[in-house]
Amino acid sequence: MTRLLILGTGTDQVEGILEAQRFGLYTIGLDWNEASDGAKLVDEFYKVNIKDIKEVAQFLDGYPHLVHGVIAFGVDIPDVLAFAAEKLNCYFQLNFERAKISKDKYKAKKLLRESDVRVPPFAPVHSPDDISSFIRYYGYPVVLKPVDNSGSRGVLLIEKNTDINWAFEYSKRFVRNKSTNPSLMVEKFICGRQLSTESIIVDGKLFTVGLSDRNYELLNKTKPFIVENGGDLPPEPLPTFKNYQELISAIDEELSKALRAFGSGNGTIKGDIVVDEHGQVWIIEVAFRLSGGLFSTIEIPKNTGVNFVKKAIEIQLQGTCNTKDLSYRIKNFVRLRYIFIEVEKGIVKRIKLPQMENVIFKIYCKEGEPLSFLKTFELPKNKLLGYVIWENTKQKVLDIEKQLLETLEVEVSTQ
Repeated sequence: MTRLLILGTGTDQVEGILEAQRFGLYTIGLDWNEASDGAKLVDEFYKVNIKDIKEVAQFLDGYPHLVHGVIAFGVDIPDVLAFAAEKLNCYFQLNFERAKISKDKYKAKKLLRESDVRVPPFAPVHSPDDISSFIRYYGYPVVLKPVDNSGSRGVLLIEKNTDINWAFEYSKRFVRNKSTNPSLMVEKFICGRQLSTESIIVDGKLFTVGLSDRNYELLNKTKPFIVENGGDLPPEPLPTFKNYQELISAIDEELSKALRAFGSGNGTIKGDIVVDEHGQVWIIEVAFRLSGGLFSTIEIPKNTGVNFVKKAIEIQLQGTCNTKDLSYRIKNFVRLRYIFIEVEKGIVKRIKLPQMENVIFKIYCKEGEPLSFLKTFELPKNKLLGYVIWENTKQKVLDIEKQLLETLEVEVSTQ
């Protein structure tokens, strides 16, 4: 029996758990939420805070069986993964010290810059004056972010009309470890096409098979809060590149420098990328983990036919994987979007999903649950559900989406 320890059993981890079981693995899941969707799927579940190394260590010390690999799907805990792998004598692509640096956005950005990776200008922030000084030198807009939180938590787009004192205090609320120094950073906002990438690393070579436009259609409504709403695969062609392979080569050139900077072995790397009007690739962030939001688990397989998660699991168990089927090719057009409910508080009374081919729904707030629990920061927007659509042409995807939105029924009580 081959046992795989899975850190995190939430909604976005379900597909990864199912893939591990299709792979014939015995799954052990850890999560703080024993009512999570994945908790019911794993072969063994234990209530553990996976972001607390001490709790994870306590569990590992008491677990009586041999564990052959450890993985996380879309959870930003490379330090915990490295720690667990070392304790279990399993494989992980980074050592513990480098994994800790990768999780600190400021330290990671410093390491990337020192390794000649093209990153935006950035600086540490200890006070609102630091933000003002940075703006005087680089101009608007800039992005303020906590250095030790994931996703867009506490991340703000600062423009001329933004209250800098308020932005400093707001962003600081999302710092996880108050003793972190610096706890905030500011960086120049790079104008251009924003992309998400996902790559497999084998013997120092990158196989970038995930390539998606990031969708910020809500930004004009939500800024200074940065709310991403899914993405599209493949991205729209960029005029500065002849084809996708040329674009991927330019991206891989910068990502390869990042691999060398961190000393990464075989594994995965996800990138938040901006390609500017001159075709220059800027690395906003890299993470040595599988992406969340259904990108690695659903979107990439539907887009390219590559079972990305299976490859990642193989590496965690064997230290490598077969690369013969990792070439980038477009099999389908894929679209991910979320449905937000614009109320401060409410109860989801009814969700009726249309029965449609080539559509996968992910429910984030079930019938009877309070919407306020899923409130996005301080915005009156609650992520209710997500949908992934795939077809062999983009127009067919858009036609399906139109029908979906016309037939989807949602009833929310605000009483």
